[in-house]
Amino acid sequence: MKNAKPITRHELHKMAETIPVPFFVLNNTGVLFTSPLFLKLTGYDTTDLNWSDLLKTIHPDQRNGFFTNLERILNHESSLSDREVQVLTKDGRFLWIEYQTTLVEIEGTKWVLAVLTDITTKKLNQKALQRLIKLRESMLEITQSIIGIVHMDHVYRLVLEKAIEAIEAAEVGSILLRQGSVMKTVAHQGFHKESILGFQLPVEELFLYKATNGKLNSIANIDDISELDDVYTIPLEDNESMIKSSISAPIMINNTFFGVVGVESTQVNAFTDDDVKVMQFIRDNVEIAISSYLLQEEKHILSQFDSLTGLYNRAFFEEIFEQVLEKSKRYNESFQLVLFDLNDLKTVNDTLGHVAGDQIIKRFSDELKKITRKSDVLGRYGGDEIIGVFHYSQPEELHHKLTQLLRLLEQEPLEVDGTACTCSFSYGIATFDKDGLSLKELVKKADERMYQFKGSYKANHPCFSPKSE
Repeated sequence: MKNAKPITRHELHKMAETIPVPFFVLNNTGVLFTSPLFLKLTGYDTTDLNWSDLLKTIHPDQRNGFFTNLERILNHESSLSDREVQVLTKDGRFLWIEYQTTLVEIEGTKWVLAVLTDITTKKLNQKALQRLIKLRESMLEITQSIIGIVHMDHVYRLVLEKAIEAIEAAEVGSILLRQGSVMKTVAHQGFHKESILGFQLPVEELFLYKATNGKLNSIANIDDISELDDVYTIPLEDNESMIKSSISAPIMINNTFFGVVGVESTQVNAFTDDDVKVMQFIRDNVEIAISSYLLQEEKHILSQFDSLTGLYNRAFFEEIFEQVLEKSKRYNESFQLVLFDLNDLKTVNDTLGHVAGDQIIKRFSDELKKITRKSDVLGRYGGDEIIGVFHYSQPEELHHKLTQLLRLLEQEPLEVDGTACTCSFSYGIATFDKDGLSLKELVKKADERMYQFKGSYKANHPCFSPKSE
């Protein structure tokens, strides 16, 4: 028998006594020999391992490949498709086994002698590393998706998708954010859509709240949800399965409970300690992503608004004005541009200080907001100048409205350090397209009319500030 090494049964037993590795001898008809170390490794005894039983110990997904390899060795083919296989132990665990084979002849029959190495730890470590790499790639994708995004909905959906991918037992999941005393769903997967649409839940009804006794400061691995008191569960897509276990992680922003990300399974005891570590990694990166987004959002707001008045700053007002101008030209619409100037603000600053001057600017802008429509646009154009675009208003109507505002401010002066300061103002109105077709032209015309108004106002109100000019 070419290429088959002759060996006796006696030599097999001697090998088992002297070689400190597990091995067995088999062919495509049966098992001839199993070493004591193989039996110790797998938990079986010699009566357990006949041919059909050995077949059952091979992982179902790998049986065909293992026995195809066996046939090829017996037929003197040296190329193997795989030298690794998962073996089921007697107590129900799967071990990863690497095997090296030799073709032998025993009593005139060809057999395969397979020397085994337990590589379970190695495979688990490789799997953990691959899982970590994939997780890091996922978190990088999430972080990158933050850049330039206007709404976080996409990010939340992406986070949930990656969490369910990374945690093998996870079948469904959701992200809920806190809004006051309730939690509102911002992302979900696997739940009955009509049931979860618009879903909100009191904070006290969260799995996490119940599992942590309201502390909400640690990840909860809930092996059996039915053991929690009075839990509310949402039907799943198939309307038949029920959630039975969960991992829920709090999202903390600036040390404040912001929301919760959770994945669930229809099996009890579905999640492991390793899954909890994965969830912690996801949660930590989600917190970084959300914090980054909120910081960007804050910077974005600051780049658009004047910090004192809350009105648009000059740069952003001019950007919006171009949009207004384009729309008005396209639809042949008109609007009024109004330039406001606070009377005698320099005297207030010189007499009572700039803090007092800021209070006057703030008071005026707050009152002006009250008489504007949602469609109107207000901006701080300079130190004591406010600019506004008023839609659906005629000049006469605006004059009447602004005159009433001026009288209100005259009648209710602002008290600053015991001094009554009147927040009076002057204004000029320019009409698009009658007075101009550009911001520059309209501002010029409104500025001329504003100074005409100021001259007339001063002539009739010689004392309208702590100290007249």
